[in-house]
Amino acid sequence: MGDCNKHKKVVEKYTGSLEELAEDIGNLHYESLRDFLLALSIKVYEDSKKDEKAGRTKLAHHLYETSSALVSATRKSEMAWKISEPYMKEDNQEEPVKENLWDNLAWKFRSSGMTFNNADDLIEELKSVYHLIEK
Repeated sequence: MGDCNKHKKVVEKYTGSLEELAEDIGNLHYESLRDFLLALSIKVYEDSKKDEKAGRTKLAHHLYETSSALVSATRKSEMAWKISEPYMKEDNQEEPVKENLWDNLAWKFRSSGMTFNNADDLIEELKSVYHLIEK
């Protein structure tokens, strides 16, 4: 087993345990949780592309599937935000992402004909959606 300095077992900039980190992330407003999950899905997708280019196809496939699940979780967090948003009393709230954008992304991830080689435009689309909700 090789030494991997890139991937850590803890989040170096966070002093709590992974369980505490999960609790803290889970306590975010749903729009912030949505943004975090989308950013994480983009990061994992980019890692899958790097592993695929390096010939680590099994790893790349599983990271791609992880990214897909995170996009689904992002969409569900967006729905939770839409439900809770009317009860929030903050000024300058963001406009929710249009439903059809999420449906489009989910369909592309689940499309059986999509391969790593023809999915290059997906990461650009994810980044575009991320910028829409990031403002």
